[in-house]
Amino acid sequence: MRVQTPAAQGRTPLMLACRGGHFACAQLLIALGASVGGMDRDGFTALHHAALAPSGGCTLLLLKKAGLWGKKGPARPADPALLS
Repeated sequence: MRVQTPAAQGRTPLMLACRGGHFACAQLLIALGASVGGMDRDGFTALHHAALAPSGGCTLLLLKKAGLWGKKGPARPADPALLS
């Protein structure tokens, strides 16, 4: 499966990794070029799936990738559309 190839329900490998709380896998997928901004058929992003996971590692990873988490904690997004 390619990094961006959607599986069931239009979920990408990154979404599936985040939903399962698989931090190392999510890190690897992002390093290989996985997009953090896509939506599945239900309108959920990887960040939504990460928020539903048993651990918060993927959530923090995605917030940092989106520029929403800085060295001192939450950061103000440069682009308000990132919050939608």
